Amino acid sequence: MKEALHDILAVVVLYRRDLTNSETFTSLSRALQRLDSCLDLFVYDNSPNRLGRAPIGRSGMWNIHYRHDPTNPGVSRAYNEGCKLARQLGKNWLLLLDQDTAFPDTALDVYCKAKEEHPDAEVFVPVLQGDGMICSPCRYVARTGFPLAHIAPGWHSFKGKAVVNSGMLVSADLFERCGGFDERIRLDFADFAFNKRLRRHIDGFYVLPFQCSHGFSGRERLSCAAALQRFELFCEGARNSIDGYADAVLYRLVMLKRCFRLTVQFRSLAFLSLYRNAFKD
Repeated sequence: MKEALHDILAVVVLYRRDLTNSETFTSLSRALQRLDSCLDLFVYDNSPNRLGRAPIGRSGMWNIHYRHDPTNPGVSRAYNEGCKLARQLGKNWLLLLDQDTAFPDTALDVYCKAKEEHPDAEVFVPVLQGDGMICSPCRYVARTGFPLAHIAPGWHSFKGKAVVNSGMLVSADLFERCGGFDERIRLDFADFAFNKRLRRHIDGFYVLPFQCSHGFSGRERLSCAAALQRFELFCEGARNSIDGYADAVLYRLVMLKRCFRLTVQFRSLAFLSLYRNAFKD
């Protein structure tokens, strides 16, 4: 088990959160404690300022590699840099993480056993639950993810389905073959764009027999000004995801749907202005 973990680099992206207080770090720390093992962790901190003392080097169950990037290039740059570091460290697997996913204590044990029992698989994912629904894997239609009522552990085709980033265990070989993440897509749609790249090289993914509680950035209650900033980032991700005529039509519809909802919620036409400006270039 310890040898299997040694081949993995976990990559977590932080934004305005202290690592030691994040759901991801605290829950995986319990999982490591259960195994009495150690895991390498690459922390890519996109926060404007470092939150407290930067955790670097061996710290109990973790061997932490920390990078602070106040330019906030987003999750795509972080995961790509994580793959580069994995290769430098001689590791063959990446465990992609958000900051707000709570894993069960048995999670790392399950990852390692799945790798051993399914040597041909290159992508393993847990079931993520948020707001009382299964949010990953999800049904993927018209460039939009929809919750599933149920999904069984085991092999699943990418056809009509997608997975989000957090909790994905992906081989570094596959990550490199598909070109990694598109760094033009900083947050929204980064996972769907990565799924599209994965589909060109593999047919499906393996769903692990455990569930995580997952939070999504941007779902907290926001002021109108903050919501405008988030919508601008949403539009940027949608625009940079367009690859062909079908994408151009469908992503415009996705953006328009979000625009109308926010316009009604905040009673502001500023969202319509952002939508129009998204395609001026």
